[in-house]
Amino acid sequence: MAEQAPTFVTVCRMDELPPGNRMVVEIGRKWIVIFNVNGEFHAIEDLCSHDEVALSEGTLIDDYTIECSAHGACFDIRTGAVKAPPANVPVRRFGTRVVDGEVQVTARPV
Repeated sequence: MAEQAPTFVTVCRMDELPPGNRMVVEIGRKWIVIFNVNGEFHAIEDLCSHDEVALSEGTLIDDYTIECSAHGACFDIRTGAVKAPPANVPVRRFGTRVVDGEVQVTARPV
């Protein structure tokens, strides 16, 4: 069975999410946090895999590492990979793209 191409959903215009900012959106009953890092958009599920805390409340400790505000678990916003415990399960990542000045995110994790 052939794999289907991902479905993208428009979440905002580029100027609504300037570099250094983040935005939380709901797509299909999933909360997703989108980061703009120097004009690159990255999206992960807004839920720490360690303790179900909103990652959007965390601190971006470098361009690509979000630290959970509850217990300090760290994740790579580009891949969802765990970078520091206590988490040991990655968070789900969503694809992003920009089309005609609109930021779009995949409806399902990639």
